Amino acid sequence: MGKLFLFILPFCISILRYLKVCNKVIMRKIVLVLTLILAVSSAYAQQEPQFSQNMFNHLTVNPGYAGSNDAICATLFFRQQWMGLEGAPTTEVLSASTPMKGTNFGVGIIIMQDQIGFSDNKLINLAFSYQLETDIGKFGFGLSGGLFNHYLDGDWMVIPEDGQGEGNAFSDPLIPNAESVMALDLNFGVFLNSDNYYFGISSTHINNPSFDYNKNASSFLARHYYVTGGYVIQLPNPNFELTPSIFIKSDGTSSQFEFNALALYKKLYWGGVSYRLGDAYSAMFGMELANRIKFGIAYDFTTSEMATFNSGGSIEIMLGYCFNVNFSMRPGEQGTVRF
Repeated sequence: MGKLFLFILPFCISILRYLKVCNKVIMRKIVLVLTLILAVSSAYAQQEPQFSQNMFNHLTVNPGYAGSNDAICATLFFRQQWMGLEGAPTTEVLSASTPMKGTNFGVGIIIMQDQIGFSDNKLINLAFSYQLETDIGKFGFGLSGGLFNHYLDGDWMVIPEDGQGEGNAFSDPLIPNAESVMALDLNFGVFLNSDNYYFGISSTHINNPSFDYNKNASSFLARHYYVTGGYVIQLPNPNFELTPSIFIKSDGTSSQFEFNALALYKKLYWGGVSYRLGDAYSAMFGMELANRIKFGIAYDFTTSEMATFNSGGSIEIMLGYCFNVNFSMRPGEQGTVRF
């Protein structure tokens, strides 16, 4: 969790004082948690959750996307990162957006929960965008704002050396103990959407939300920057399309690059691969079901040093539903967006 956990690192000295009274199991758990924090920080300052199917998840990082495809759309993501590693990130995100009748405006909502170790983050943001029609596509200029809640559970247990009994809780004046803090969170983005390509630039946490804890400790959310783009290539067989895309994110000190390629069949079935530099490569599959619900799954094969601590990789599931909005239709009529 990057800078969000920087204030925890000085606590390690205090924790080490208690290692002599911990049995080997507890020592191993503490070392795993600290290793996880340090590994996430060095690989990428993961204050932001990680996703592999970013081509289906624009609204989460770019409010300019809200209402850009003239459809009411909702998407649900679930991701379990580094399966088999205790305290590894688990993320759920629900996002939805729609254009507003008779205007050039779009609205959306993002609800997220992101857990890692003893940290639990919850976010709810409302997005507003202005959609401008141009010869090269629809430009969306968006702003989102809401509340970011950060919860830390600093409970620690000392287990008797013989390993018997439930152990005794202890407190350290430097370690926050079950604290929940909240801050205002603001984001901005520009998104270009057309039939054959898309391109977006955005920034999250533009106000650097800060959190003050009761134990004379504090942290903040670093401003993050995103660049994303994709293009639809029609293959000789009209039933097939290829959609390469790129996803870049940075916190100003470190950056991460992701390259993706999906092959589509009749816009109903897709499969592809993704490579996140220095971190993982992914296999992705999906389809649109008969009830117009889209289902996608991605499995990450870890290539970073985290592969030493887990053998299960990461799994991500996506559910989406989207249908056209045509306010000129008679009541009871509606269209559908397949992809």
